[in-house]
Amino acid sequence: MDLSKIPDIAQIRALIGNSQRPDITWGVLISTVVYLVYLVVDRIYKLYLHPLAKFPGPPEACLSKKWLLRVSEEGNPERVFEKLHEKYNSKAIRIAPNELHIDDVKMYKEIYNQTATYIKEPDFYAGFGTPHSVFVEHDPNLHKQRRRLLNPYFSRRAIGGLENLLKDKVEQLGKRIDSQNGPYNIFNAVRCTTVDIISHYCTGKPLGQLDNSDENFNGDFLDAFDAVSATLWKFMYQPALRGFMLAIPSGIAKIVSREARLMMKLHRECHKAALNVKQNPSKSSHGIVLSSLSHLDEKEMGAEAVDLLIAGSDTTGYTLAAAVVQICQNNQVKKKLVESLNAGIPDVKNLPSLLGLEQIAYLNATVREALRFAIASPGRLPRVVPRDSKPLVVDDKFIPAGSIIGMSAYTMNFSKELWGKDAAEFNPDRWLGEDGKSLDTNMCSFSKGLRSCLGQNLAFAEMHYILAYLFAKYDIELVDKSDNIEVHDRFTTYVTKHAIMVDMKKHKV
Repeated sequence: MDLSKIPDIAQIRALIGNSQRPDITWGVLISTVVYLVYLVVDRIYKLYLHPLAKFPGPPEACLSKKWLLRVSEEGNPERVFEKLHEKYNSKAIRIAPNELHIDDVKMYKEIYNQTATYIKEPDFYAGFGTPHSVFVEHDPNLHKQRRRLLNPYFSRRAIGGLENLLKDKVEQLGKRIDSQNGPYNIFNAVRCTTVDIISHYCTGKPLGQLDNSDENFNGDFLDAFDAVSATLWKFMYQPALRGFMLAIPSGIAKIVSREARLMMKLHRECHKAALNVKQNPSKSSHGIVLSSLSHLDEKEMGAEAVDLLIAGSDTTGYTLAAAVVQICQNNQVKKKLVESLNAGIPDVKNLPSLLGLEQIAYLNATVREALRFAIASPGRLPRVVPRDSKPLVVDDKFIPAGSIIGMSAYTMNFSKELWGKDAAEFNPDRWLGEDGKSLDTNMCSFSKGLRSCLGQNLAFAEMHYILAYLFAKYDIELVDKSDNIEVHDRFTTYVTKHAIMVDMKKHKV
């Protein structure tokens, strides 16, 4: 071997400097130029050439979903959209590269009805982390199969059979109130009640929030619900983050954040309850909802349990708390309600049937107005424009198939066109008399059509029983008379100020 032919260090450096470095430099330069060109072309396309470019909207919203994530996390996206509709004088505004928000009350039933094929937007609903549940499932046929199993448990007839369960839970709430001195956190108190109702109905065993919460009705599952809602917007608009969080081991996730720890606890307990129903079927006078799904695997059954427990408790809990605040802030409303309850409920220890409560006109009007005014899920419900439906036109502009569109209960429930000049006011009187009979068609708190809320009959029943019991038994006063509920829209309404304190004294006989 001729050692003289082996290059020295200087020669090696020269070779690297003369050959590879230019290749690397040119590669980086070319890649950078290509990327910049892509950004420019993508920007031009989305702003000027995209099929939805003819609709107005903030330029930032037209370029990516970052704008939508930001306004959602600020807490009141529907109010932002409302102002943009006014600014652009348009019934349809662009809120994401391929999504429109629509503010035309005549369009609602065209999009959300019993026959339309506007499917749920898959990526948005994937953020809930409960695949194939009746709420999340976007495939119409799969949804129909699942809903057919659950519908019998949430019909008016079935809910009428829950009267004993509902009475037991409101009386249990009353015992908790009577066992301690006030003031009381009414928001958490009613949430504990609705959690125990839906968990008992779904699994045959309550989660025990009324028994195990502290003196302010703070319960571990309430914390878990709040943790789930805190992450929803990020999960919806950042699929990569969603995938990462779902992929990392649970032990690491628990260390990473408190929210992750609470979320996993909620999912674990719901899956455990579902598995118990599957393995140990039991009988109940009112049936057990999850028993209808015992043929599913544990994962799907657990996902349904998560959705049912959250959708069936936290939502109604907010509306109930908001109703208490509105009633207490309006002396005339409170006076009329108490008088109607005194006439309709001679003995609070013997509450009427659900039908009997519904026949107390002012109570029924108050419940309906609370559901209209304090919307548990106020935001838009994204749908995909189908290819096989009639052309969708807003503001004389055609919306192409494949576009994402959405309308909200907020738009519908506060429309002056539908509700009059006092749409922003809490007014149960609007539901009385002949004029009130037609208003149900305008209220969209539970959405409309094939994908309307599964549990709306249960929510009506809970509202009637809990409000009737509380105001028939107690004189309720806000500790802070000017107290208003401050909320953020996290798809479901989240109360930023959890302590809504009230004084409660039994009515004098």
